[in-house]
Amino acid sequence: MRYWFLVVLTLLLATSPAFAQTSAPKITGVYSSLRYNKEGGDLLGMELLVFPTKAGGYSAFVQIAEGGAPFTRVVPFFVEGSRISFVIPLEGAFAEMRFEGELKETSLIISLPNKEKQTLRRGKSYWQ
Repeated sequence: MRYWFLVVLTLLLATSPAFAQTSAPKITGVYSSLRYNKEGGDLLGMELLVFPTKAGGYSAFVQIAEGGAPFTRVVPFFVEGSRISFVIPLEGAFAEMRFEGELKETSLIISLPNKEKQTLRRGKSYWQ
């Protein structure tokens, strides 16, 4: 009996660190809130395609739609733990806007410059 107790105790101690660790969410992929608004006939929302770079960081292809064809740019995408950020470059409608967010397992919660939050779901692109 004592032998089985020691076996079970050893197994529990050996596996408990594996259960205690939480894995970080996968960073690369498509995150989207793009949707077609039938009432206005407009495309609304944001979509990011996050991909690795040769330098070891990440970039994102950003699409932002506010009623017409999406504004698009490729931007550096910064990750610290589950926190992300990116800035739209100097040219265009969204010049110098900074976006921050939190990466979840199935979504990305983006804080817009006006302090509004938007959930971008991980999955397929709106265009697929």
